[in-house]
Amino acid sequence: MEYSQEQTIALQDALHNMYEDNMEFLKIYDKSIYNEISNLSNKIDNNEYEVRYELEFINNSFNIYDKHKKEYIYKNSLDEYNANVSNELDYSNKNIISNAMTKNYDIENIEELRLFDNDIQTNSYKKVIKDIEKFKDIVDGTNTHSNGNMKYIPTFIFFGTLLGSHLFHIKQKFKSKSYLIIEPDIEIFRLSLFITEYKLLSENSRLFFSVGDNYSRMVNKMENYILYDLGENYKYKYYSTSYHAQNLFNNFAMALGNTNPFSFDHYRQLSYIDKSINRINKFPTLIESDFSSTLENLPVLILSPGPSLREKVKWVKKNYKNFITLAFGATVKILNEFDIKPDIITSVDASTLILNQFPKECESTYKEAVILLGTDSHKEVVKLFKQENIFVYETNVKILMNGMEESSSTSVGENALHILLTMGFKEIYMLGTDLAIDIDTEIAYDKTHLKSTKDKHCLHYLRKNIKKISEDIDINDKYIKVASNFKNKTLYSDPLFLKIIEGYTSIIEMHKEKYPFKVFNLSKGAFIPNTTPLSPKEVRISTIKKDKKNRYLKEFFLNKSQKGFLKEKDEFSNEVEFLDDLISFIKNIKKINIGNDKSFYTVRKKYIQKIIEHKSYSLMTVSFLLTHIQVIDNYINLQFNNENFYCNESKLENIKLEWCKQVLNKLKEYQKILKKALI
Repeated sequence: MEYSQEQTIALQDALHNMYEDNMEFLKIYDKSIYNEISNLSNKIDNNEYEVRYELEFINNSFNIYDKHKKEYIYKNSLDEYNANVSNELDYSNKNIISNAMTKNYDIENIEELRLFDNDIQTNSYKKVIKDIEKFKDIVDGTNTHSNGNMKYIPTFIFFGTLLGSHLFHIKQKFKSKSYLIIEPDIEIFRLSLFITEYKLLSENSRLFFSVGDNYSRMVNKMENYILYDLGENYKYKYYSTSYHAQNLFNNFAMALGNTNPFSFDHYRQLSYIDKSINRINKFPTLIESDFSSTLENLPVLILSPGPSLREKVKWVKKNYKNFITLAFGATVKILNEFDIKPDIITSVDASTLILNQFPKECESTYKEAVILLGTDSHKEVVKLFKQENIFVYETNVKILMNGMEESSSTSVGENALHILLTMGFKEIYMLGTDLAIDIDTEIAYDKTHLKSTKDKHCLHYLRKNIKKISEDIDINDKYIKVASNFKNKTLYSDPLFLKIIEGYTSIIEMHKEKYPFKVFNLSKGAFIPNTTPLSPKEVRISTIKKDKKNRYLKEFFLNKSQKGFLKEKDEFSNEVEFLDDLISFIKNIKKINIGNDKSFYTVRKKYIQKIIEHKSYSLMTVSFLLTHIQVIDNYINLQFNNENFYCNESKLENIKLEWCKQVLNKLKEYQKILKKALI
């Protein structure tokens, strides 16, 4: 069928108007995407960009023509495609990504569990599961959520947009409260702006976009989406255009892992805050400070326990005195083996197992070093060092008002880099920061690392777990191919390593606008964005005379630290008052009659909103309370959203009372800890 000139002009006008309307919407809703699309359009208009995809109207239907592959992306008409997508999706557990935390709701025989091989984490985890078991007893079952369709689809993910017209069909079908729209190719997303009215998608829903993002930005936006509705992030319905690689699913799995409340649960956070308050009163605590020193201009060498450390240990032995050398506790054994005495030792782990990193026979390696410990480090670790050499630092949320900027650091490595950049050091070298599994050697750590025997990866198992997309995405035990630092071999990282890589990247991003600095990665492992790959033999460091370096470092850190609480006591009083308000709110809920599960859902949302709206200098209160509520509310909502789950008035009342009891207990426990700092 041929179209008249008037019809063609009308069609072009309609496409132009749709595009302009979408751009106006994005200008308000997501300015960064608006700017990127504007820049791309300007380049296309000025013949500065060669397009790969073209929008065509063929056989009475819009399509995308791929100029590289010389083919159309839609194999049938757009209407047929949309109908097929809508018919394919239902309320079943197909096309579902389950949050890793939901597996914890099915745990049995908790007393036999040693999940983390880490006593403090395992003990707190057991307490969390016991709390969940109290709800299980009320709902008469442990795995009722595993069978049966969902009653509603709270969240939906679009992996790829193509022209986007199917998005609105899905919205009409499920009416979800939030949507994550991921399109790695900005060209394709730009074409969708001519066809799909995104403003309609935002009606009664919250939209999250990730368009043309790199790995780090995409994962960050995914995390924001996951945390948007804390009580409804147990399952994610999705649709994939099948035009993109597995890495989109892998990235989302990473985001789920990063936001999993079980990884640093509320009991662990209580312990962290309690111990930190005690340590801040006892030891100098690193803070943000304007104090400057010539030490900041000296090069710093960070030693991590990856295989690269042993491979280059002779170079370290020869050159380490020309740096300020900072070593992780996990490197102490190998450094002792080669008689290398670092200037600074740092440790962050609160578990008993960390004691294995500091055997008595290695005491000479750390005896005179400046010691940087996480504020909740194990009490026996603290006893190992000269007390006058110890400085502590906050590792998760800050308690001191002028404490170091809060970061999402997971490991001792990220914390160490965060400390050095907060202190103002300008030239940093990292060795042993491999963060990958070498497919040839099958190892990820030096043999002296306390977990080395458990962290050796079987090559068969590794290859077996490089998974393909399946109908039900399994987000556990993934190994993902990563770029090597020197681009010379195939490497794989697991979720923990990937999270640490992301942490290094974001920490450098956090600091790079404050002052100029350089971070060089001397390791043979994974490439870390925002660092410069450099072979140790290419490092050019002049011999630096640094007599009495230990004393100078101690003076430097003393000028960058605070002992005890100053203005914080007034802030703690404000936090205690806020907790009093929450306690009163929960006590009122306990008294009132909840007519149905929707009413119960509403009052729980009000509690969450009160927490989110709380203003404070620190994230510690909000983080603790939201982590707790995320764990228990996800379990409750997961049960309520199962079509096979029947909740009578008596059962609902019991669930409400247990919820109120657990929330009140946590509020009072936390309040008691804060009051200790006011004495």
